[in-house]
Amino acid sequence: MSPATPHAVGLDWGNLLLTVVLLWCYVTFAQFLIIWGGNLPREISWFTRRLHGGWAFLPGLLALLHFVVPLAILLSRRFKQSSAALGTAALTVVAAQILFLVWMILPAFDSRGAIGSLLEFALPVGAAALFFHRYLGIAARRLQTS
Repeated sequence: MSPATPHAVGLDWGNLLLTVVLLWCYVTFAQFLIIWGGNLPREISWFTRRLHGGWAFLPGLLALLHFVVPLAILLSRRFKQSSAALGTAALTVVAAQILFLVWMILPAFDSRGAIGSLLEFALPVGAAALFFHRYLGIAARRLQTS
């Protein structure tokens, strides 16, 4: 098989994505371990508020979506040669990264109830929808002119 064949290119992209997934997992866990091991109340309080309450399910979901699922897909040579499987792994990593950023940026759930929490999730989703609407409009115009 020559290096220019689609299967070899898929293997390269799959290996690159696998490397990024493993690096992300290592750096994120190392950051958590250093902060937790430092035992500074100001820094640990951020994690304790997010490991209990409304955010309690998200660390496990992030571990599943950002590490386990892509790793299971990308360890298989057959899946790395499939563009559908590579696309699934890449979309899973992107969705997990968006969830990770939401988890990092949004404040911890408090006593505002469901309405405040709903708005905190609706605003980023609305901003992403506006971005993709604009992006797809520009892409459609470029396709029409070329």
